Amino acid sequence: MFFKYYKFVMAVIIIMLLSTVPSFSSDISDKTFPVIRIVPGESHVFSPVKYIYFNKPDKEIRYSFSSDGNFKITGNINKLKLIDIEKKQGLFNFRIKILKKNKILKFIDIPVIIKNDSRKVNFIYSGKAKNQKVFLAGSMNNWKSGITKLSFNKKTEQYETLISLPYGIYSYKYVVDNNWIIDPDNTEQISDGLGGFNSQICVGDPAKNYEPSLLYLTKDITLKKINLIFQIKHGNPEPSDTIIYYNNSLLQSGRDYEIDRARNKLILKINKHTPDRPVDKLRIIVYGNNPWTISSIYSYDYQRFGYFDYKDSIIYNAITDRFNNGDPKNDDPVFDSELTPSANFHGGDYKGLTEKIKNGYFSDLGINVLWISPQYQNPYKAYREFEPPHRKFSGYHGYWPIHNFKVDSRLGNMQDLKKLVAAAHGKNIKVLLDYVANHVHEENPVYQNRRRWFIGSKTKDGRENIKLFDEFPLTTWFDTFLPKFNFSNPEVRKWLVDQAVWWLKNTGADGLRLDAVKHIPDIFWMELRNKLSEYDKNNPYLRTFMIGETIDNRKKVMSYIDESKLDAQFDFSFYWIIRDVFAVGSASMRNLEREHADYRKQLENGLLSAFIGNHDFPRFMSYADGAFIPGDSEEKIRAWENQPQTTIQSNYWKWRLGMTFIMSINGCPLVYYGDEIGLQGAWDPDNRRDMKFDDKLSKIEKENLDFLSKLNKCRLQNSSLRRGAFYTLYLDDDVWVYLRNHFSNNALVVINRKDEKVKVKIHLPDFIDTGKLNSFKNGEELKITEKGTIIIPAQSSDIYVDNKNDY
Repeated sequence: MFFKYYKFVMAVIIIMLLSTVPSFSSDISDKTFPVIRIVPGESHVFSPVKYIYFNKPDKEIRYSFSSDGNFKITGNINKLKLIDIEKKQGLFNFRIKILKKNKILKFIDIPVIIKNDSRKVNFIYSGKAKNQKVFLAGSMNNWKSGITKLSFNKKTEQYETLISLPYGIYSYKYVVDNNWIIDPDNTEQISDGLGGFNSQICVGDPAKNYEPSLLYLTKDITLKKINLIFQIKHGNPEPSDTIIYYNNSLLQSGRDYEIDRARNKLILKINKHTPDRPVDKLRIIVYGNNPWTISSIYSYDYQRFGYFDYKDSIIYNAITDRFNNGDPKNDDPVFDSELTPSANFHGGDYKGLTEKIKNGYFSDLGINVLWISPQYQNPYKAYREFEPPHRKFSGYHGYWPIHNFKVDSRLGNMQDLKKLVAAAHGKNIKVLLDYVANHVHEENPVYQNRRRWFIGSKTKDGRENIKLFDEFPLTTWFDTFLPKFNFSNPEVRKWLVDQAVWWLKNTGADGLRLDAVKHIPDIFWMELRNKLSEYDKNNPYLRTFMIGETIDNRKKVMSYIDESKLDAQFDFSFYWIIRDVFAVGSASMRNLEREHADYRKQLENGLLSAFIGNHDFPRFMSYADGAFIPGDSEEKIRAWENQPQTTIQSNYWKWRLGMTFIMSINGCPLVYYGDEIGLQGAWDPDNRRDMKFDDKLSKIEKENLDFLSKLNKCRLQNSSLRRGAFYTLYLDDDVWVYLRNHFSNNALVVINRKDEKVKVKIHLPDFIDTGKLNSFKNGEELKITEKGTIIIPAQSSDIYVDNKNDY
């Protein structure tokens, strides 16, 4: 009977869901605004115009601004400044009214949190010499080495500085007489992304500060209304205020919702009215002694409106030359007696990739976004790297453009690239081009003919400015033959921006993966976004996707994500801790939970990508096998000799734990080619071995492929794993059990990295029917005792889902 009336019921639900917002002009579309955070007594600057789109631009449109908070508003819709003048902490609302001839066409509400979440931190360097110059450089000051000075304390005979830092995780080093060193008194370290380590400090505890979750209980539907009922799972202390938005409009307590504090329940009432736009989003923000943000997306079929949300994406990165050789006729390796085969071209091409797209390889794996390596023409000879031992490389990877408007002949031609994109679209797969803006190769005509467009390769003190990433991030060259663009020159920026749009127009690709983001000034990314906004202007629901590579801490990574710049970034801080927990074993699940708490806090204002493998670092399986440890010289040595091979098959279980984790948290996870089978590899170029398929796979590699295929499809089929609330049920150093909940869809994730099975006691919310939670691997039902105990086998992970998605 239910299925007979299913379409009617769903139509009624859609109509009623739209009922809380006054019916304004459909000519105006507004995107989700970020939560504005202001430190008491300080200010925040943002550009609301970036979030508002007019189908029919009108010169008579004007704006007014108001708030329920005690802060001053200056500027205009292009650049507003909110200045807190009362220093009152709390949760407030900021309203933008869009008017025409004094008639309100629409209002947009934006949440504002005013909160001082900083603490005083004393950094101490225990050097005994009195005349040293000691500075602090780290994520708290953008790694600038001459700003934060430590003074010598005669009493303690130590160098000290006391600074105020907001809650969060920070990486740092001391610069002692111009030498960069880790803090000798701090044992907590994290990879610096360059084969070494940074010291790390956590200010506050993100897992506690941002812990409250909102779990969906049920709904009560009639022809006149729909009530959504949630359970508030508190952190410590309990929240003191709640604010709710529906499609960027503030709902009223008592009228639209009520909170039953005695039962920790929130009841949202949605009344009937005629819809004038597709259902977008419901945002619930809970505020307490610390600023907590909780978001839920109430969405129907976005494809119905021609819109793909990258929150639902699983990205796959293929290095074209190493993936599949579809046309041996275009094979053209470099001939050089000093060039080893592993650093040469191997023959992979666009026809090979297209073949795998068409035969369903990516679809079977659950991939819906394909990022391919750069398509630019690269040199036909090898070049010697600057760093010892000065080995030779070819440009098989695509990052050395000698022509910015030609496809590398060894990969195919423009028609081959177009066919690849078309084939991907035929399988509902988006395509991202790899965009290299930082530099070109010295053979490139633009360098030969326009030297004024480039920065010199010497520092002011006469040193070679090569790979000085921390000292001179915006001017350093990546190698002696890779001249760096001068981005202060408007001509350079325009040429590069126009080039990006040219590739998108000519290939039909959907977005860009941006190389070396932090080495290029913000103004360029803003100009690129402005140009792409013009490119996208015919469809308010289309936004060319830009995801960046910034090998740095999360604070730096997030600084590039907003409506005026990037949509997303790969999270390297997260990668390092995921690797250390699951592959190396040098960090605990508690460390991972702390990092994840900070990660998911950032997702409120942008999209991040978690991963276990990346083309710039050794393979996960080589760490899991113990071939080397992070920062060890063996990482690079074994890229050339005694290359790592799988020694213990049980180490593949570590791979499965890591994959289970990244596919069961919010964000847009990445699969680096070969990770789906557990490919081995040390540093570049060994981490870019040829991909293997079909009969070339071992039994365990085929099992890995099947495991990830099921895991990815589980993620795509269950909204709780992509968008849901996160709630920890059990945690110790080696075991983590957590619940994912998105309206009626629930998933229980269990991870045990111990070498022995464990029994843990958990308390599931009453609304979850444990009899309907089944393993994604084999469909087995979750076994839980009357006392709430579950058994997790040794070195295993699983996701138990109920497969309900009636949101």
